[in-house]
Amino acid sequence: MIENHQIVASLYKKDLLEVKDWTSMDAMEGDYINKIMIIYDITQHDLPESQKKLLDNILKAIGLQTDDIQLLNWQHSSIQQFWQLKRSYQPKRIIGFGISPRTLGLIIHAYKYRQFTFDEVPFLFSDTLEQIESDVALKRKLWVALQQMFTINKEKS
Repeated sequence: MIENHQIVASLYKKDLLEVKDWTSMDAMEGDYINKIMIIYDITQHDLPESQKKLLDNILKAIGLQTDDIQLLNWQHSSIQQFWQLKRSYQPKRIIGFGISPRTLGLIIHAYKYRQFTFDEVPFLFSDTLEQIESDVALKRKLWVALQQMFTINKEKS
């Protein structure tokens, strides 16, 4: 008997990238331990090396490992709406780089670098990784927002 996760995996094949080695993967491969979805939207299929390094540093700063997340390039995804994403992957948190709620099919207003919750899922939207990479002020704004989202002791910063 085919299980639901196998059907989902076959439908969304290669939509997600495995952060461990930054190569294409089938949906739900990997541990996705803490069910944190990181979404970005770029024309290239893979993140440039400098942005991968930045993302790795962000994960380390908030005490996460690559097994804790799934990385999704929205532009190369067959998923078109937040509802599909939630039903298929049940994310506990969503961090969006260079996207807005409207990108996910949500008609709500949200400020960058301010956490909000919609349909029981905490969201955080920010500028693109490329913009954050080259702007110290944006890195600080992201760090403050991530501290709030992940309840990180500010004395660590």
